[in-house]
Amino acid sequence: METRDASIYKKYKTMRNSVRNATHKLEKEEQKKVAMHCRKNSNIFWKYINNKRQIRDHIGDLKTQDKDGNMLTARTDFEKAEVLGNFFASVFNRESEFAEASTTQPRPCQFSSQDDVISEQIILKKLSNLNVTKSPGPDNIHPRILCELRYELAIPLKILFETSCNLGQLPADWKIGNITAIFKKGNKMIHLIIDQLV
Repeated sequence: METRDASIYKKYKTMRNSVRNATHKLEKEEQKKVAMHCRKNSNIFWKYINNKRQIRDHIGDLKTQDKDGNMLTARTDFEKAEVLGNFFASVFNRESEFAEASTTQPRPCQFSSQDDVISEQIILKKLSNLNVTKSPGPDNIHPRILCELRYELAIPLKILFETSCNLGQLPADWKIGNITAIFKKGNKMIHLIIDQLV
């Protein structure tokens, strides 16, 4: 601020310092609140951290090269997921033992229903300990619903788990997950050279 009037400048400095002190006080109170509640609710902590971060998790356009050498740019979320999925598949190594195991018939679990390996009590405990502040998974079922309906879900889930184990197979839906690629460093316009699968 430029002024030739010393009294105005003095009032400005007083007001500026007052605002600055009030801002620092509010920041400290906010940090104290986050520290007090972060163990019970980690969302508060990560929300505070994400608000302070300058780098966002948004993924920029991805450049890739097809099998003919043409440069392509992935702009939509679906295209980016395809590019990243193809890249991860191209660098993934499958061990021979897993390749052999995939051609054989699944082996059922070696326990009887009387063994009660997966009990209702275990399922109830797991559902009771769900963090109800978390977001839903790929099934779009909120953890709070699972927690609130734990007594109604315990027996059906027990049957489902035991059937899956006896058959030696997992339901296809259990193999689905939400994956978020997080930018760490370097140029946000990522260049990926991928051999496209025919």
